[in-house]
Amino acid sequence: LDNKGIATVKDSEFIDNDASDFGNGGAICNTGAITVANSTFFGNSARYGGAIANGGTLTLKDSTITGNFADIHGGGIYTYGGGTTKLMSTVVTGNIPDNIATAP
Repeated sequence: LDNKGIATVKDSEFIDNDASDFGNGGAICNTGAITVANSTFFGNSARYGGAIANGGTLTLKDSTITGNFADIHGGGIYTYGGGTTKLMSTVVTGNIPDNIATAP
């Protein structure tokens, strides 16, 4: 999902998506505003942000991000370019090389 506007995602599974050839966000690349609720991210991969790359506003509620992979940073979530990430009742664990990474 390449979000550049405003989006809401509910009750979804993002499994085994690969953006390694394109760069960022195996499952979601966000430069807009997105809210994700009651969702699972597993087995996704990218250069940055194995599950999610966020350069905008990201809110995650009641979700699980585990078992994702990034070549460089943010196996779970990679926040960059002044983006903001808000986690509420969300588990981010077991991602490689790191669960959450932030760049300026």
